[in-house]
Parts: sequence; structure tokens; C-alpha cells
Amino acid sequence: MFKVDLSTGENYSFTKEGESFLDSNGNTLDFIKVSDTIFHLIINGKSMVTHIDKVDYENKTVELRVNNKPTTAKLSDKMDLLLKSMGLEDALTKKMNEEKAPMPGLVLSVSIAPGDAVQKGDALLVLEAMKMENVIKASGDGVVKEVKVQPQQAVEKNEVLVTFE
Repeated sequence: MFKVDLSTGENYSFTKEGESFLDSNGNTLDFIKVSDTIFHLIINGKSMVTHIDKVDYENKTVELRVNNKPTTAKLSDKMDLLLKSMGLEDALTKKMNEEKAPMPGLVLSVSIAPGDAVQKGDALLVLEAMKMENVIKASGDGVVKEVKVQPQQAVEKNEVLVTFE
């Protein structure tokens, strides 16, 4: 079973039967691939032209335009739905305990402090290595427990830079 939740509030459930997809009423989902990013869909008798703009495989989301209206789709497969039914929907999310230096270098600046809440992709600090500035970003969501480095400090590869609660 697959579930698609759109940011517009609409949601659809499908099962795969051979090469076809069936909705929750047993109706076949008709779709034609126009190009790699454009599909023509007929769902519950409604015709939709869908342009796929961006796919985030890790978070199972797709930014798209349905009949030229932007929306985001959250995709759930059988395992996601099972975990959610058991109250374990966060079981597969990566828990961030620490951020390590990906290479030896010199810490140029630190943009976080203990107690700060960070989200995946937020800048933590800038590390200079081989005359290049590298922004070290959070690999997940968390709250900063301790910043183990300060500006102008030299660090080695895999040295812990920041710990999280």
C-alpha cells in the first residue's frame, strides 16, 4: 500500500496489483508519462497534469505542480504506514548525537551556542581546509548540548565539533 498526502489537504491511497495501481475504491489509476518530469494522471475521474520539480528521497517528499498549482506530496509506503500505526513513525529518523570534522582544518567561526535548536541543514560553523571555507551543517534536527571548538582552533579529521542532546 502507498499513501500520498498533499500539502493542499488532499490524500490518496493506492495498492499495486501487477503493473497497475488501484485506489482505495478499487479504481485503476491511469497515468501517462509525457516526459521524465511530466505526467498526465486521472484519479477518481479527475484529470491532472503533474510537473515534478524536486524529489527529496531521504524525506520521501516531492515538490510538484498539479494543474500548474504548486504543492508538496509526502509519500508513505507499507513500512511507513505500519510504523505509524504502531506509534513509531520516528523510528527511522536519524538521531544526531554529535557533528564531527569531515577533514582537518581551522575553525573560522561558530554560529551556534549551547541550548540552540538546529534543524537539518542549518549552518553550525565554518571550517577552513586547504584555503577553502567549508560550512559545516547539521546532519539532523537537535538541540546543541556543547560546542567543543572555538574560532581559530585547529581540528583533526573526525574530531567532535558539537554534541547534541
